[in-house]
Amino acid sequence: MSATATWSEFLRDPNRVIEAMEESGDVILVRRAAPPVRLSDAAESAATEETLGALTQLLAIALDDEILERLVGRLTITFPGSSCCPSPNGPSSSPISSTTHGAGSPSGASPA
Repeated sequence: MSATATWSEFLRDPNRVIEAMEESGDVILVRRAAPPVRLSDAAESAATEETLGALTQLLAIALDDEILERLVGRLTITFPGSSCCPSPNGPSSSPISSTTHGAGSPSGASPA
């Protein structure tokens, strides 16, 4: 679960906010008249994205194209990338690719 701090608290005592981030995984920095900002450990975020990419690939491999098309058709959220999803016709033609381009990669690109 994320910790929460104000932007002012972060500016006044960044070490305390960093400690909270290290304990909880991330901190949501609340700002006046602006959207909140998430402060996260880069290595932990990268590991989470890699895990999500691997799970996406396993799901695509485990399901046939017809089931994938039905599944994607029922999604109510858009995933940030899936050029890593395998498909018999290549990643760009994967039925899940339009909703998951680049999953598992911070830049949205397919892992090498």
